[in-house]
Amino acid sequence: MLNYPKADDAEGLARLKLRKEQAGLAHRNDLNNFVDFIDADEKRS
Repeated sequence: MLNYPKADDAEGLARLKLRKEQAGLAHRNDLNNFVDFIDADEKRS
């Protein structure tokens, strides 16, 4: 769960990219999974 999306999951990676863009975090290349994304979105990282 913590590694979602996996590196070979094109649909999951596209969803993460879309969520990052919607949240204004597209510039954050260190957000590689949804756990990292949520932490950044909630201003915890």
